[in-house]
Amino acid sequence: MAETCPECGSQLVERGGLLVCTSCGLVAGPVYESGFERENEPIGFVRLALFRDAAREALEALAVKLGIPVDAALELYKRLRKHAGAGEAAAIALFATAKRSGAYISLARACELLSRCGVKVSRRRAFRNLLTCAPLVRASSEEALEVYAHKLDLPESLKRKALAILREVRPYAGGRDPYLVALAAIYLASGAFTIYGLAKAAGRSPGRLHDNIRFLQAILARRVVRPPGFEPGSSGAEGLRAPLGRTAP
Repeated sequence: MAETCPECGSQLVERGGLLVCTSCGLVAGPVYESGFERENEPIGFVRLALFRDAAREALEALAVKLGIPVDAALELYKRLRKHAGAGEAAAIALFATAKRSGAYISLARACELLSRCGVKVSRRRAFRNLLTCAPLVRASSEEALEVYAHKLDLPESLKRKALAILREVRPYAGGRDPYLVALAAIYLASGAFTIYGLAKAAGRSPGRLHDNIRFLQAILARRVVRPPGFEPGSSGAEGLRAPLGRTAP
């Protein structure tokens, strides 16, 4: 007998090892054939098997459902798995891959989606692991530019101008969100976007985008400089900047 969705009552079907509602899209839980039946319970009904990687299969199914690159999510999960638990690694992989593909799912939301799939995940540990695994997760501003160039359908000429800006500001912007820095570069290279319109199209905060635009403008106008001994490549103090208003020597 077919299972029904607890939310809308529609039929549940198996997709990628999960029970998914054909109507509302709810992921009701994982489906594994265990080789035995409990009383009044069909084989394969929602229950986890210890010998299966439930977190990986849930991540794969969620990536398909959300339109996120599956291979990229699974590859990142594989690398994160060496440093974090299965549930936490899957949550971070879902969060990071969504962001890299131009979508946005908060880490808390990623934990919630995996929990609804029956995966055990600690939100607190996920946030802690995100900090310790930052080098594996963090994208470069150039990668972020590629994401937004595809999402906003930017012409190649505009993309080249934005890339030139990113290369010039790279030594000063190491500690900033690479996606916001890339958006700021697109804004400066274009001259046609409004801050609000660009932020809305990219799904980011207009206020934070404006802050990064001002920061890049200050760098390009040489109002942000490094003190002696902190030039790029000399000390590893990436992202260090002097107060605005100073002029380069």
